[in-house]
Amino acid sequence: MTSALPYLNGYEVGSLNPLMAGLPLELLPQPSTFVIFGATGDLSRRKLLPAVYNLAPDGLLPASFAVLGVALDDLDDANFRTLAQEGVMRFSRRRLDFTRWSAFARALFYIPGSFEDAAVFTALRHRLDKIERIGNSQF
Repeated sequence: MTSALPYLNGYEVGSLNPLMAGLPLELLPQPSTFVIFGATGDLSRRKLLPAVYNLAPDGLLPASFAVLGVALDDLDDANFRTLAQEGVMRFSRRRLDFTRWSAFARALFYIPGSFEDAAVFTALRHRLDKIERIGNSQF
């Protein structure tokens, strides 16, 4: 009996993940913005930003992708990009490719402020409106 499931790298797709059965093998990532609260903290610097960067060289980020960091530190976009670069250089599983970094860094943005301040959320909405062409944010 032959299987009706498609193969990917020698494995039946449904046997790898039954939730993938019947779905196209290549899903196009949709334009989105990833909002990180506490973006200057240890989790972001060591894990989140390097992980997102590692998706870029593999072509797994949408063409219209951005990261918007929010934290208490009084930084601007340029300072946040420097902080992100230092985190990627130190904690990424792959070496920083400076030719790819410049394109990735242009998609990094930052808003300073306290989560207890309602004005921060107003600033967040305005910044997302400027960044996003299609409203698809992950918090």
